[in-house]
Order: sequence, then structure tokens, then C-alpha cells
Amino acid sequence: MSAGFENTAPRRTEPARRRDFVGLKGDLSLRFNFHSHQFSKDAVAAWNNHIPLSPRTAYEILTRDLPAGTRVSFTEMDDHGGGNLTLENLTDAGDGRETFSNDREFNLSRHEVYQGTVRVHSAQQSRHIGRHSMRNQIEFFHACGVREFNILAGSKNGGYTWARLGFLPAEFDGDFCASMRRAVNKDMDILRPILDAATRTRIDRSLRFRRRTDLWRIADTDTDLVPVLSGVFNRASADAAPADIALRDTLRLRYGDAFDRAVSSGRPLPLGRVLLTGTSWDGILDMNDKRQMRRVGAYCGGWKYINVS
Repeated sequence: MSAGFENTAPRRTEPARRRDFVGLKGDLSLRFNFHSHQFSKDAVAAWNNHIPLSPRTAYEILTRDLPAGTRVSFTEMDDHGGGNLTLENLTDAGDGRETFSNDREFNLSRHEVYQGTVRVHSAQQSRHIGRHSMRNQIEFFHACGVREFNILAGSKNGGYTWARLGFLPAEFDGDFCASMRRAVNKDMDILRPILDAATRTRIDRSLRFRRRTDLWRIADTDTDLVPVLSGVFNRASADAAPADIALRDTLRLRYGDAFDRAVSSGRPLPLGRVLLTGTSWDGILDMNDKRQMRRVGAYCGGWKYINVS
């Protein structure tokens, strides 16, 4: 455990004022909205009490490498440092829908950031928008004194994506290990006959879960299933034994859609992704953990304001 990493984001030299937020209105803007019973002056006071950055600096940190026109909203700010953060880009993505949006709840007096939602239009997913958005939020909240970032890896691909990014199980206990073994072994029982011995051994060892980072080992298993499945799917049924035909049909039923999407897009189908798709777990980023911070930074495009040395 490290004593912590330096945050180099420039601190504001004077209190923020209402006009600082008004001056940021527009397509490239930070929208500072006030809902419920909160008045503008109370929300600005909450900003000054809990956020050591100017509105301009906060906006620049939160929108780095995101599409032009990205808007940032802080809503329901209160004197306890609680509120909601939304990043969104409403540029037409080709069918009239938003490019992306990301919502997050926080309480800065408790130094807590809670689970949120991330939506990226399918046409934009190759631009790493989700990664950059997460990195920017981590740098912003780190500047505000937060040292733990909590998520729920619960969407279809969340269990894989969050592990690849660098998050680890918040609760590493028997229940977590047992549920992950069951989930992964559902696919391993089907795929085992077509995987090489080294890959099978790697997964089986990781499923012992002697340490939390074994989840990373599973996620990082990059064995491409496209050529493996292609060989099975293209096998002439007339020349195949009944057991081979049954295996082929099972594999096609289970992985045919994912295989077809990978082939049509020209992308691999990593074994780690297949094994962790559909898994659900509570995750945490410990911002004092050098190994986690280096992994997250590498995956998300590199830190600018956090010195991990």
C-alpha cells in the first residue's frame, strides 16, 4: 500500500463564482445546474468547500480526449459535497441518438464515488470513449481527495471490461470465488475440448482464486476463439463422428452469434471476454494501489494529473 500519489492538476487560487459557471455555457461547456431545494449560491459554496479546482480546470480534466461538444453537468450539489456528475455528448451518432453519456453519484465529504451508468453508441465504441471518460473522472475525483472508486460490473460485458480496465473485487470471499467459478466453468465445460492444454491449465489455476488479481489473469487470456471455432464449424459433418457433430452444434448454439460478429468486424474473440461475459461483481479501484493505478492508466490512455511513480 502506498501513502498516495501526487495529483498535479492546477488548483484554483480564488473561490469560484456563479459567473465562472455561466461563462462556460455553450456546446463546449460545463453546465452547472441546480435542482430540488438547492439555490445557486449554496451550490457554488459547496463547490468551493469540496472541489479545489476552478470550473474551467474541472471541465478540461473531465473532457480530455472526449468528442467535441461534450457537456459536463454537476447537479444537486449540497453542503455535504454530495451530488451527481454527468458527461454527455448529444452529437448525432448516425441514427439520431447520443454519442455517449456517463452518470456518476458522489459524496466528497465522505470521499466516496458510487456506481454509475455508461452508455456509448455502438458506432463510437472503437474510439475508447468509455475508457477516457473513466480516466478523466478518476483524475478529477482524485484531485478532490477521493481514494476509492466503486463500480458494479453488472452489464452484459461489465464483468470482463472492468477487470481488463484494472478494477478488482470489492469483497474477495468464498461467495465471490464460488459464483465466479460456476460462471466461468459453464463456458469452460463447453470449450475445454477445443482449447490447448496450456490455456486450460491457466484458467484452472486462476479459478483457485488465491489472490484477487487472478480475475485479471482470466480477463487477460487473449486466446482468439475465432480460428479455433472456425475449424470446428467448417468441419464437414459427413466426415465427423457423432460426438464431434454434437460438440459443433453446441458450440454454434452457444457462441455462433459472437463468432459471426467477430468475423464480420474483423476483430478477435478473446477467451477471457467469453468467460467473463455475463458475470456480475462489485468492484473497487484503490487509488493508493500502485499496481492497480498503473494498469488502469495503461488501459485508459495514460495519466496526466496523477503521478504514479
